[in-house]
Amino acid sequence: MTLAFLGEKPASILPELSRILDALPFDAIRLQLDKTGYFPHSRICWAGMEKTPPELIGLHQKLVMALSEKSVSFDKRNRFKPHITLARHADRTHFADVKPIIWQANRLVLVESRPRQDRKGTQPQYIPIAERKLGK
Repeated sequence: MTLAFLGEKPASILPELSRILDALPFDAIRLQLDKTGYFPHSRICWAGMEKTPPELIGLHQKLVMALSEKSVSFDKRNRFKPHITLARHADRTHFADVKPIIWQANRLVLVESRPRQDRKGTQPQYIPIAERKLGK
């Protein structure tokens, strides 16, 4: 789940982003994925939560505050909508409701997204840059 989309950044900012990641003080978070949806502008089918846990909202707020304090720009246009992408380039009819799935979110990962060409066109390739466990 994306907590904040940073866009393109120079490699020189990676140490600061790693420090921000390390400083976030949160335990693992129990998530119940019990809802599906569709983003028509990007044609993405997704799974998410009927009710976002306060711990996840708090984690997002702490991250946004830390990024702002360090003058790291990020996409502020969209409100926080935690989700897992199920399908890209999909029509609304290509997904169905899911049975609730319990997911223990127990780590934070700084991820680089690079475009990759395949038979379906350009797809994102996600490359972990830094990570830390949530919890004690």
